[in-house]
Amino acid sequence: MHGAATMRANERRRDGVDRQVGAIGCHIGRRNYLQQFAHLGQVHLALGIGEQPIVADAMKATWQHMQQETTHDRAAARVWIGNWTRMLPCIISCRQIIPKSLTNSVLKFVTEPIQLLRIEQEFATGDPTLVRAAVFCLLHSGQLHAPQLRSEPLSYLTCFEPARAVS
Repeated sequence: MHGAATMRANERRRDGVDRQVGAIGCHIGRRNYLQQFAHLGQVHLALGIGEQPIVADAMKATWQHMQQETTHDRAAARVWIGNWTRMLPCIISCRQIIPKSLTNSVLKFVTEPIQLLRIEQEFATGDPTLVRAAVFCLLHSGQLHAPQLRSEPLSYLTCFEPARAVS
């Protein structure tokens, strides 16, 4: 667990004795969330005076609004991340040396869904690594789209298509 996400909160009892109460906090967006845990003495005290402790339902309430991921969702996420893990090194290492004319030519060539293999064959006179990097850069910038990458591993048969204009 991240050190900044865990903290201790002080609590003063009526008799002046300081007690430590465990708390876990997290920061999401502009909101801070803090979940305090009851001290063992507080649970015992609640049981002693006939009140029901709410500690048992705390986790149930926490997970109530969470969506459960299916195995299919996790597998698709694994494929998606794996594809970008393969494409990003190519983008990073080549983006400074890809000629703008090559990027523009690839963008003009891809007018309908077309396989990566066919794109590389069209620009065979150049370095295939730069052609592939140009395709990946266009995908990264949102100018090309490849829906297959969400569910299938990247290959020469992966189809790339022009990004749809948002109206």
